Amino acid sequence: MKSYFKMIFAVALIGFSTSANAIDRHSLAQYAASLKGLKKEQLKAALYDIMKQKTVLVYGGKPKGTWYGFWYSDRDTATNECYNRYSDKKFYFGNKNDGKAIAGMNIEHSFPKSWWGSVENDAWRDLYNLYPSDSKANSEKSNYVMGVVVNVKSQSGAGYDKVGTGYADGQLVKMWEPGDRFKGEFSRSYMYMATTYQDLSFGSEGAKQLQTGAYPTLKKWASDLFRQWSKRDRVDNQEINRNNAIAKL
Repeated sequence: MKSYFKMIFAVALIGFSTSANAIDRHSLAQYAASLKGLKKEQLKAALYDIMKQKTVLVYGGKPKGTWYGFWYSDRDTATNECYNRYSDKKFYFGNKNDGKAIAGMNIEHSFPKSWWGSVENDAWRDLYNLYPSDSKANSEKSNYVMGVVVNVKSQSGAGYDKVGTGYADGQLVKMWEPGDRFKGEFSRSYMYMATTYQDLSFGSEGAKQLQTGAYPTLKKWASDLFRQWSKRDRVDNQEINRNNAIAKL
């Protein structure tokens, strides 16, 4: 579990910004100072404390809402393409940021909102957990746990989502699997959510991936898998730019 919390720490740092620019070493050292020497439960609790104070956007296609945020976090500035991590379908923003949703796309909670009862809290609005998705892929993914799909029912294009069944704690359950080039990004999103919203209670579907409580929150099979995926698919510039854009917002 030690390397899991190192990655949680990395997620916290990626999302932290003091300006429009990436965080500098001095600011990073100040931010991290309170975590020195902490491990396991203490480290997770300390991360929770420093990350729990948030400002979130209003949800949806409203002025200064989620889609307004996606313009900065998930748009190719050269082409206005909206980054879609769930399928091979292409979508585009208009020529100005009017905060309106893109036709055929949904706001996808990668860490499903139904797992905590769809309560309209900060977790429901947290842009770090929200991604633009084409509506069909979003529907097929449903609120299934994230893992390795061994029996594929559908796939949203080569290199994108697989949906079917896979094993969670030895039990065959409905499951979705992101494409290889997004596995690390989604793993870091899940580890972030399992730390900064560790106070939530999770329902039956979420309980296949998580256990209610402050530590360790993610079940061992899930944290083991996410650490593997995070190591294989390292943080790239697109992810850093996304997290810095969200931090600035």
